[in-house]
Amino acid sequence: MGLVCEISGLSHSFNHLLEAIEDYNRQLEELSSNDPLTRLNNRWKFEQSINAQIQFAGRHGAPFSMLVFDLDHFGYINDVHGHPMGDLVLKEVAHVLRNGVRSQDIIARIGEDEFAVILPDTALQEGQVMADALCRAIAGMEFQTTKGPLRVTASMGVVSYPMHGRTSESLSITGDVAITKAKALGRNRAVTVDSAEVKDATRIHGRDVWLRKAIAEERVLLYAQPIVNVRANRMFACEVLTRIQDGDRLLSADHFVPDLERHGRIEDLDRFVLEQALDHKRRIASLAGVKLFINLSAVTIENHEFMENLPALLRSQQTPPGEVVIEITEREALRQLSKLSGLIRELREEGILFALDDFGSGFNSFLYLKYFPVDFVKIEGSFVQHIAHNRRDRLIVEHIHQVAQALGVKTIAERVEDENTHDLVRALSIELAQGYYYEAPTPLQDVGHSAFFDTVSSRLLGRTGTDNGRF
Repeated sequence: MGLVCEISGLSHSFNHLLEAIEDYNRQLEELSSNDPLTRLNNRWKFEQSINAQIQFAGRHGAPFSMLVFDLDHFGYINDVHGHPMGDLVLKEVAHVLRNGVRSQDIIARIGEDEFAVILPDTALQEGQVMADALCRAIAGMEFQTTKGPLRVTASMGVVSYPMHGRTSESLSITGDVAITKAKALGRNRAVTVDSAEVKDATRIHGRDVWLRKAIAEERVLLYAQPIVNVRANRMFACEVLTRIQDGDRLLSADHFVPDLERHGRIEDLDRFVLEQALDHKRRIASLAGVKLFINLSAVTIENHEFMENLPALLRSQQTPPGEVVIEITEREALRQLSKLSGLIRELREEGILFALDDFGSGFNSFLYLKYFPVDFVKIEGSFVQHIAHNRRDRLIVEHIHQVAQALGVKTIAERVEDENTHDLVRALSIELAQGYYYEAPTPLQDVGHSAFFDTVSSRLLGRTGTDNGRF
């Protein structure tokens, strides 16, 4: 009897163990194919599904459509409202998708704020209708936060098999191009692409992959070049410069920024550079009180939501707003002048400073001074570098300085590369200067070292022989 009971107990334990193993395997299977936050298919499951759909469509000649989208400015939702709010937004978007598609459609979360929907047996026109409806539904959501109501929008691409590609990779590339087009058209919309845009898709995707890979591999490097006060003989600020390590080459911004602007990828780089620069400033004690001049593209500056969240980003990085100067390149064709000037005024009221870069390089230089309430004007270096030998350049520099001074705007002489130019900058009563004469661009993490300050100091103090103290 005792043996029977023992066997029965072992059998019960064994069955319980089998149930536990089966339950564990079910959980593993679910985790391998489902996103734990939204309970949608994950990227792995999506790739399995799209490949299966392509095989089915190829065999039966049945076209299908695919919707891909990301949420506009989702990173700032996390930054300003916190990750719990960001998670709630993602779950609600998933809920909207479930309610807005058919039972046979396949929904997936394929990235942090990226989603995809496969629409079997659906032509491009029908896919566009579905996409428009989902965009409206997402834009109709409202979240109550401690900072007021929050609304979310999406930029969506609509692609169709076989029109836009016959492989999962080609469809994904074309979808990314369509998303970029939606963003360029103002976001909060669903768009498709034509045949000419499809031809450019691979090249654009290659540039996007190149940038993402460079960021992920920490090959996007921040350098800094000092801006000095030639009257007080001290460092006043640093301009943050971007370099990308590409094999044995160290690429400067003019090698990649125009291409990124052209293809709608510059905001990703601007955001990365801004966050990294602020993080460096917070961690490098000797940069306390030293202003950072940070270049942002016209596309980024015209993104009002991006710019309006700058004060919150500075607070999160414990950076006084008066120690950040946003540079606007004067040569760029800035659109919406009146709206942009209003935004700049609002941010200046928060304490953030602004500078016009390359001033004098365009025909509308003084028109910008009329519309933009900036704090600094950086005089185009091609004028400054020849003032010791060219009377016309010297008169232009002097004239720009006098007008700016009369308007209460500080001038910075760019590209000071020798002692004669330095002496003339001081003689013209220009207070601030920048150039290789003081120091070449240096990795930002090295700016806090005493050797960097000593190099700049030796240049400045060599002119007066007076030590005005540490920078």
